[in-house]
Amino acid sequence: MRRSITRTLTAIAAGVVALGMAFAGGATANATPPAKGQSSITINGNGQDLINRTFEAYRVIDITDVATGADGSESYTLEIDSAYRNQVRATAQEVLNTAADATDAAVVNKISGMNADETRSFAEKLVKELDTANQTATVSSDKFGSERMNKQATGLDAGWYLVRETTAASSTPNATTGNAPLSLFMMKGGQNINITVKSDVPTSHKKIVNDDYSNPRDADDFQTNENITYRLTFDIPSNWKTQYKDGFYFTMHDKLSAGLDYVEDPVIKVADNEDSITNAVDWDKSAQGYGYTPEFSKSKDGKTVEWKFATAGTETSDTTNRKANLKLAGKTVVVYYKAKMNASAKIASTGGNGNTYQVYYQHNPGNAADGYDHTTPETPYVYTYQFIVVKQDGDNTDTKLSGAKFKLYSDKSATKEVAVSSLANGVYTVEPSGTAVLTTGTDGKITVNGLDSGTYYLKETKAPSGYKLDDTVRKVTVTPNSEVANAKNGDAITYKVNGDSNHTMTINNYKGSLPSTGGMGIVLMVVAGVLLIAGGMISIMRRRA
Repeated sequence: MRRSITRTLTAIAAGVVALGMAFAGGATANATPPAKGQSSITINGNGQDLINRTFEAYRVIDITDVATGADGSESYTLEIDSAYRNQVRATAQEVLNTAADATDAAVVNKISGMNADETRSFAEKLVKELDTANQTATVSSDKFGSERMNKQATGLDAGWYLVRETTAASSTPNATTGNAPLSLFMMKGGQNINITVKSDVPTSHKKIVNDDYSNPRDADDFQTNENITYRLTFDIPSNWKTQYKDGFYFTMHDKLSAGLDYVEDPVIKVADNEDSITNAVDWDKSAQGYGYTPEFSKSKDGKTVEWKFATAGTETSDTTNRKANLKLAGKTVVVYYKAKMNASAKIASTGGNGNTYQVYYQHNPGNAADGYDHTTPETPYVYTYQFIVVKQDGDNTDTKLSGAKFKLYSDKSATKEVAVSSLANGVYTVEPSGTAVLTTGTDGKITVNGLDSGTYYLKETKAPSGYKLDDTVRKVTVTPNSEVANAKNGDAITYKVNGDSNHTMTINNYKGSLPSTGGMGIVLMVVAGVLLIAGGMISIMRRRA
């Protein structure tokens, strides 16, 4: 992901030494112009990859002369750069209450005396003024080089610089610039200013957990239509409390694959951090008193679900709720929800069924309409299995038998039936409310999809026409070849059914000497019965005689 830069303004110590500065249009006695092209600005990634991130700088105030006193102190002659004069003066009027007819020297003097809060406000307003005027940066983004961990612009003149990140927002609504200042500082001639990008950025994670929220993992196997509990987290940097002085918003976004269905009744909690999730407090019971309920939404196809934290109400309510979110700075927001695999779920041999989670969050502290950034997407996967029954004539295995009926059980005594529903001729899936009977198709096969790993039991309840019933309770064991929890990126899971890698069980049926349906056997039985009756009657008649 592109890590979000910390946009809290940093007033660098070397840049706020304003006392003793001289403010005049011309050079001061014993003063000399600072060396040109001898300064530089280095942006230090602090371990972060900056290759795809862009920055630019504006030299809004020039240092024209430097004078050294007898005690070694320095004073500077400052002038507003003519390219940005209107924007600097307009910003000073709004933020520092300078008079409209104030001299440039008076304006510069006021700017040089700003405290930290005034510096932040001044920079936020100034960058908006520069964008409104469509001003070109003094140091364009390409001047900061293409290094991965550090970006440096060299050959700069002395002056007051406004440096900001210009990396585009990561997703819609998009923006051409971040409009977010990084630092406002004074840089003397021959000086290098090093700006370190803080690494305290938001992160998000998604795990499969047990019903009691324990045992977080990235992959597991389940039956279809069995509830699966997911845990979504969003770790909010503590510095957002000051970075977003007007509050912030974010959306926890989850996209389910075709084989998964969302199940209602989510639970939202807040933890002190990622390591203390087990002690998380329900959102509406938190002592923090966030004062609103996050908005839940689901797409028409049911495959995209979102929890919106201060982005779905009215302008008034969202403004209030964004400020309430400041209480979340430094904490972890946790959402638990359930989903289940449906009849479209992929069987393990063709890959897992994933749902991708990420958080979209406010791109720009100073402009809520300036698009989103997003955390790195994470996708846990769930798997399910199938087994195939082949019914055939035991004396002629080329003859496959249709019409044989079976029931599937979860216990050896065959009392707990595993309900199924029919998908097609001879194809079924596990469904708790299903009423279908497993029946071999015209090819003599039954395919049962949607099984968890483990042991099942299969029992024939009706034989094919002309064959004896085989009521043996047969064990069906589904065994993955590797630990499912270690599966990554939806990799296929190989497995066996009763040791067979083709997941197939073959069951033979035999024709009987006493067939259960019509034919010559019944005729012979009827004739034999009649003869016995006739013989009995003759014997009785003889006795009477």
